[in-house]
Amino acid sequence: MDSRYHSLSPSKDSCQNSINSINGVPESFQIDIKKQADTKTQHPPVFEINQNNYHVWGSSVLHHCSENSLPFTECFQIYDACKRKIKSIGGNYFARSLKQPAIHHHKETQYSDKLHLNVLGQKIAVIGASGYVGSHLHKQLLSPHHVTAIDRFDLQPHNHTLPVVLQSSGDMSTADLQSYEVIVFLGGLIGRKDCLAHTADEVFRENIWDPFHLASRMLPSQLLLFASTSAVSEGSGGQPHREDSAIGLSQLDEYSSSMYEREVVLDQLAASQLMMSGREVPTMVGLRFGSVVGY
Repeated sequence: MDSRYHSLSPSKDSCQNSINSINGVPESFQIDIKKQADTKTQHPPVFEINQNNYHVWGSSVLHHCSENSLPFTECFQIYDACKRKIKSIGGNYFARSLKQPAIHHHKETQYSDKLHLNVLGQKIAVIGASGYVGSHLHKQLLSPHHVTAIDRFDLQPHNHTLPVVLQSSGDMSTADLQSYEVIVFLGGLIGRKDCLAHTADEVFRENIWDPFHLASRMLPSQLLLFASTSAVSEGSGGQPHREDSAIGLSQLDEYSSSMYEREVVLDQLAASQLMMSGREVPTMVGLRFGSVVGY
């Protein structure tokens, strides 16, 4: 996704019509949660993936875990079991919710000023504000806006001495989260080296679950800007790569794969919420950063 305005909020009809038009949807299968996770938690023992939810399966699994207050370790085991099952039957476990990305411009007039941050005095939270990008963004936004810098660690890079709230995104209360007009999510494991130093469930938690949990608690009036990576275009060679270009999944390593999965589950969140409950989600914009250099 590039830096232009994009809303990830498709209409309910467009979701259903697109899903109905897709061939190759697998037959219904079930994941026995009791076999996948050592749990005594009281929740439905089986999660079913079928023709209706296959193209939003990732979001559906995470929503299921959140609604049933499952421990994170169980959530990862269920999610991973579903992904392995889909892969074993030849399905695309990275399938987006629609044939094309769920990107529409029907809210552009309403949100364009927010995206370009031209409206003075907005209340903005920068999550991951101790990092290189976050610290510089904090300084740039601070003058015209009301900015809160949030990070688990106060790294103080480059003599960055602005105050940082020591907190993870998951520890933010829903009331606090919803008090901001704009959330900038720069958190997670932000490179190959970091991902290699962590286990698969830790990568999942940092790069997929945390931004999903954040977005699912936000209001439709809010804007979420989240970081992804241009590394998802690995293997494209000298060909221009657009946000709707095919992704070479076999070329992705654990880092770029987790960031693309971040994009997918947020895309699926927009579609699944509309299909299942009609509830709108925040406007979401993903930025596929290249290598960021500077001082």
